[in-house]
Amino acid sequence: MRTNILWVASGWLLAAAFGAASAQTSGEYASDLGTLYGERYWIQAYKDVCISALPKSRPDALLVIVDTRMVGFRKIIAEAAIKARIPCVAGWREYVTAGALASYAPDFRALFHRAAFYVDRILRGAKPADLPVEQPSKFELVLNAKTARVLGITIPNAVLLRADEVIE
Repeated sequence: MRTNILWVASGWLLAAAFGAASAQTSGEYASDLGTLYGERYWIQAYKDVCISALPKSRPDALLVIVDTRMVGFRKIIAEAAIKARIPCVAGWREYVTAGALASYAPDFRALFHRAAFYVDRILRGAKPADLPVEQPSKFELVLNAKTARVLGITIPNAVLLRADEVIE
C-alpha cells in the first residue's frame, strides 16, 4: 500500500514542527509494517492546496497532517481526493464533514473543557509549574459513509460500530 502525506511547511513554527514530526513517525511505522512508504508533499503556499498537490503516482491513500492554517482548505483537499478516487484520512473531524473518509483524533471539545479547568486553577492562585501535564484521554473515530460509497469502499460493521460518528 502506498500512502502519501500532505502537510504545511510554512505554518507556524509549532504547527510545522508537529506536522514534520508526525510525518516522520508515520513513515517509520509504515516501513516497520512493510508498507511501501509514499512521497511527502510540502505545500509551500495556499494556492498549492489543490488537485495538483496530489501525486501523479496514484497512491492508495492520502494522510493529511493538519494544522490551524490548513484546516481552511479541508473542503478543497477532500474534494480533490474524491475526484482522484483516493481515500483521505485526516487528524480533525472537520475534514470528514468536508468529505474526507475518516479521522481519528483527540476530542478537542474535551481538551477545551480541561483547559478551562487549568485556567480556573491558575486564577485561583495555583502555580502553573505545579499543575500536572495531561495528555488527551478521549479520542474519536469519525467516518464518512457517503465518501466510502463514492470511493467503492466497504467499511466493516465492526468499524462502524466502534465509530463515535458516522456521517451519512
